Amino acid sequence: MDMSFCSIPHKCQCIDKKAKKLGVEYLYEEVTEIEARSGKIEAVTTDKGNTIGCDIIVNATGPYAPVVGKMAGIDLPIDPTRRMAYLFHPKEKIKYELPFVFNTDRELWFRHETGKMILAGKNIPETPGFDFDWDRDFFMEDVWPHMAKRVPVLDTGKLIRGWAGLYAINRVDRNAIIGHLGNMKGFYGAVGFSGHGMMQAPAIGKCMSELIQFGKYQSIDLSCFSFDRFQSGKLVFEDEIV
Repeated sequence: MDMSFCSIPHKCQCIDKKAKKLGVEYLYEEVTEIEARSGKIEAVTTDKGNTIGCDIIVNATGPYAPVVGKMAGIDLPIDPTRRMAYLFHPKEKIKYELPFVFNTDRELWFRHETGKMILAGKNIPETPGFDFDWDRDFFMEDVWPHMAKRVPVLDTGKLIRGWAGLYAINRVDRNAIIGHLGNMKGFYGAVGFSGHGMMQAPAIGKCMSELIQFGKYQSIDLSCFSFDRFQSGKLVFEDEIV
């Protein structure tokens, strides 16, 4: 029986319904151990004490990818790294559709959100870790002043709220790791997107299904993003990480 385990941030009801119709079973359990024999995946154990036989695992667990990788004896060069975002209500709203603005000099970004509010953030060096605390002072001292300098009308307003999430940063070339992971037969991955995962997910899902089903990509050749590139030295560097 082939089974795959992945993290799903938000479940789409229409996809969920179609998947169940095709025989997919959702298990809301945490994998705590991967069992393998002779270099081949055999089963997983969950936090509920269940052992589930399988010969295929897809590691798509975002910032937790290296944790799952170690269960299979694979060292993935991925760091869970905090990114903060802030929702700002300008006193004078910009009537036109504000595009996504990325100031490369300041590593600052902002764009329109629902209700003409402003969603903003700024990239800073972060110590890797599972940190979900957001910093209000950082917005007031480092994000807001530079944002207002770029667009003066944003000089007045109110910070509504902020939050923090995790990027799965590939510390080698900051690009995705897709396909077989290491020499473990049946162990696949779609990890290390460094913040681009949600945008690339539909295409990646399609290509991963082809690789698993047919043994090769058919729609798009993603072999340049294979785990093997770290040994061959054929790295694929990504500079635009927002």
